[in-house]
Amino acid sequence: MPEKNELFDAAVNRFVRDIGYGDAIMHLADRGYTLSRIRTKTRTKLPDEYICKKIMDSYMKYDKMLLTEPGSARREKITMVRDSSIFGRPSFRQVTEIVEEPVINLTHRQWSKEELPGMLKTLEKKRYQQKARTYASFLITPGKLSRWELILADGHIDYLRAFLYMKREVFLVVDDRVMAILEDLLNRDAYDGTIYVLSEREKWTF
Repeated sequence: MPEKNELFDAAVNRFVRDIGYGDAIMHLADRGYTLSRIRTKTRTKLPDEYICKKIMDSYMKYDKMLLTEPGSARREKITMVRDSSIFGRPSFRQVTEIVEEPVINLTHRQWSKEELPGMLKTLEKKRYQQKARTYASFLITPGKLSRWELILADGHIDYLRAFLYMKREVFLVVDDRVMAILEDLLNRDAYDGTIYVLSEREKWTF
């Protein structure tokens, strides 16, 4: 019997052939694949910038990333709209919407290095509260990523590399991967962003 990886590779190849690179990349990004892993699975020679754009589109579509500060009244949301050709063939197009939400007034909280262990335990607990998500801000630059290569695992660097093409600050949901990145950076005093704990109506700096 074919190995699971072989079956998955075959399915990915069909997905790419039948639906198109863009949808396949977004699907893999939603499954947690990073830039280099997506390139390997799809065997594509598309530019990194195109792949990264589709990764970002996936994160926005599935509410894993915001482009505006958490708690603000407006945010961008990507949705897929179904269309049909004159021959009845279905297709999908991407639409970016501006979503209006209630403003959350956030109180600033500054944590000291001595408070870091307790803060990490608190963050681990708060991020599982589903009523209000927890976000972390990142502004990725080539120089910063180069310094972080000495701190973070290769897979985490590959994940963050996609954000180079955004050239702006992004706000990521603190899932397991982002939590691991934050722990490594905070323990080395290398994180310079802000964590937004919406359940507490607070934003944390260090």
